[in-house]
Amino acid sequence: MSARYGCIDVGTTSVKLAVYDEDLNVVHFEAVDTHVGEDGSHDPNQLLSCVRHLILKAKELGAKSVGLATYRASMVAWNSGGQPVSGVLTWLSPKSAHTYRRLPPHVRLLGRIPPLNLVISAYSPALRYLTLWEEIRERRGGVGDTMIWTLESFIVYALTHRYVGDATNAAMTGFVNPANFKPISTVTAFLGVKPELPEIVDNTAYIGDYQGVQIKALAADQQAACVGDACLAEGLVKITNGTGTFVDVVCEGSRRVGGLIPLVVAKHGGTVI
Repeated sequence: MSARYGCIDVGTTSVKLAVYDEDLNVVHFEAVDTHVGEDGSHDPNQLLSCVRHLILKAKELGAKSVGLATYRASMVAWNSGGQPVSGVLTWLSPKSAHTYRRLPPHVRLLGRIPPLNLVISAYSPALRYLTLWEEIRERRGGVGDTMIWTLESFIVYALTHRYVGDATNAAMTGFVNPANFKPISTVTAFLGVKPELPEIVDNTAYIGDYQGVQIKALAADQQAACVGDACLAEGLVKITNGTGTFVDVVCEGSRRVGGLIPLVVAKHGGTVI
């Protein structure tokens, strides 16, 4: 049997697996439907169960390694044992808007100043983080050993017990500068949180093994779509129509354009797109 590779995509409505041979022919495809709650949250255990099932399916079909793509800009909390202590707050959840309205007036005022307006806003990942931070502190009397970060980080931790986040997802949180991947202390100070940031890894990094299958790639779903369509050069545009419509424009270097969110398409060694 020729070399095979599995690609798993965790989306809003389903988790999908495609297995490719060494000539990039699809030899298997399947999808498992998932359910988003009325409050706009996902059950992290359901998503994790789907990923585990599909990794083992890829192994059964001869894949020695897999890559994982997840939907972006969502937050989830879990403990050191890898057990979730919250649902996944997706972009469909209204909870962060309620949190935003409770912010001190001066923070909301400062949040209108670019580029903070992209981070301190009602539906930003940073406000989803703050929402979970406050809920866990109230429920458990403190954050303690709880980790709060993006979906791919939870899944990888549960599979390998390694606390990492990939460059594309981390750059969207508002806590990590997409130009240099360093923490943005201004945001954490304004929101009054102290996030324990994961190790930020390349999108092509070896992460670990699950049941004998290597996890060798992590990426946010829209950025994975850019790579899949070879949208990697300056001036190219990728438009994805899914649960929402997303437009990604590749530019040279890190730059800010008013009203647009700066992203990382991919990071591989010293190369960042």
